[in-house]
Amino acid sequence: GTELKLQTLSIEDQPMVEDENALRVAPAKQDIHHNAKPKFSVLVVEDTNAAAKLLCMMLKKLDCSSNRAENGKEALDILRDASSAKFNLILMDLRMPVMDGLEATRIIKNELKLNIPVIALTGESSLETKQKCEAIGFDGFYTKPLRRIQLKDLVEKLNSLTAYPKTVGGSLDTLTKSNESLNEENATNQNFKILKSNALTPSSGDQQMIDVDKNALNRTVAPKFSVLIVEDTNAAAKLLYMMLKNNDCVSTRAENGKEALDILRDSSPDKFDLILMDLRMPV
Repeated sequence: GTELKLQTLSIEDQPMVEDENALRVAPAKQDIHHNAKPKFSVLVVEDTNAAAKLLCMMLKKLDCSSNRAENGKEALDILRDASSAKFNLILMDLRMPVMDGLEATRIIKNELKLNIPVIALTGESSLETKQKCEAIGFDGFYTKPLRRIQLKDLVEKLNSLTAYPKTVGGSLDTLTKSNESLNEENATNQNFKILKSNALTPSSGDQQMIDVDKNALNRTVAPKFSVLIVEDTNAAAKLLYMMLKNNDCVSTRAENGKEALDILRDSSPDKFDLILMDLRMPV
């Protein structure tokens, strides 16, 4: 019993200073970690969970932090509660419940008067939609899905600017135009890589293939693995389409189960190799 008591006294008497030092060191490590947190911050305004998660994942890989709002009203609440320097960029979906991206951006620009770049994300690529965005004050315009190379270029552009140069009446594509041309160039190069890797050698009767356009050549070497995408959400369907395309697959989309059955009834039995089926859909 005496030995145990002595051991207890030695444990209580000696390590006090060491414990205090340990307590002083721990916060320093946390501070270092806190300082290493990425400074470029993005507000993602998107009602579709899949699309929002994808954007946040891409931003994380680009060493950016992100916050998500599910609609325009929630985005405004976040912006009102945050400091003016909290966000460096806002990625704004246009079609959302409660409050859409058009109305939210109008309030951000005209009422809150925040000098934060707002980029429109939409499945609509019509000139009318683009003109609406420009009139409201959007700083850029992308059709969904936003690709990683486009997001990377956008973040790098904004990071390289000491101050965001907002020019009244400037083009909507100030930040995004070069991204679109870069994306088109990459797509063209990739198409030719596919052709080169397949190394088609036309016979003497097929020499006219040399003069056909790029799209015709791509159809000639189109992948055979075919997938039916059954998905009612446009953003999710487009994302699946892009991933399948990048893996040399062709795809057809149905917006609900009934439409999928109609497509299958009208197709040959070996038309599709795989069906990707959403569970919650209308009709």
